Amino acid sequence: MARAARQSYADSCAEGVSALYCCIRLRGVGPGVLDSQPQGVPFILSGLFDCEQKVSVVHGHVTRIKDYAEVIKSKDEVLMHAGFRRFSARPIYSEIPRKNSSNKKYKFMRFLHQEVTACASFYAPVVFPPCRLLMSVQREGAVVPELAAAGSVVSVDPKQLIIKRIILTGYPVRTQKNKAVVRFMFFSPQDIRWFKPVELSTKKGLRGHIKESLGTHGYMKCRFSAHIKQDDTVCMNLYKRVYPKWHPPAWGGSATAGPEEA
Repeated sequence: MARAARQSYADSCAEGVSALYCCIRLRGVGPGVLDSQPQGVPFILSGLFDCEQKVSVVHGHVTRIKDYAEVIKSKDEVLMHAGFRRFSARPIYSEIPRKNSSNKKYKFMRFLHQEVTACASFYAPVVFPPCRLLMSVQREGAVVPELAAAGSVVSVDPKQLIIKRIILTGYPVRTQKNKAVVRFMFFSPQDIRWFKPVELSTKKGLRGHIKESLGTHGYMKCRFSAHIKQDDTVCMNLYKRVYPKWHPPAWGGSATAGPEEA
C-alpha cells in the first residue's frame, strides 16, 4: 500500500506541472507571511526531508574569499545561505584533520585565515549534504551583506570533537642538572597538586613532570629529561572541548532563549 502511494505521488508529479499555474494550500500559515514578502521577490516553497525541521550542529568546509579583507572571528554573527535557507549564525572554526590521520579531533581556530579551508560549526536547522554553503557578513551602514566565504555542508554531527588548546607557562628560578624550581605557572599549592599528573615540556624540547610544591606562593620542583638551562620556558598543554555559540535566531527563536526554551 505504501509503495503504491509513493508511486502514485511520483506519477502525479512526473509531468503536467512545469509552466502551469496551480493552487497550493498551506496549513498553519497565516496571511501575514505573504503580506510581509517584499515586492518583486519570489516566494519560495520547498519540501523537507525527515528531521530537517530539527535543530542540530551543522558542519561545513569553507574557504575565505580573496577579496574580503576584514577579520572573521569565531563566534561572530554571520549570515549563512545553505540551500534554500538563509539564516544568521555564530560559527566556530577549526582545522580539518588529515584524511589518513587516526586523530579525528578538530583543532579550534580563533580566526578564519586567508587561503585556508576550515570547518565551520554552528547550530542551525538540519541540512543534509551535498549542499552549497555561502557565508556573508553585514557591515555597519551597508545595505547588502558582503560575501566572506564559500564552501559546502559536509555533515550534521553534534558529537564531533572540537578541541581548544591552552598553554600555561612558567620560568625556572633555580636549576641543577635536570632539576629546576619553577614559578609563575601556578600561584597556590592546591593548583600544583591538581595538575601534577600532567606532563611538562619546554621550548627547547625537554620533557618533564612536577615533583612537589614548594611553599605557599606557587613555586614547584620539577624534573626534566635532560639538563635544563635558566633561560628556558616551561610549558603545560591543557585541552578542553568547545561548542558553537547557542543562537536561537537561526531557526526563528528568541535571542535570549536557552536550550530548554528554544
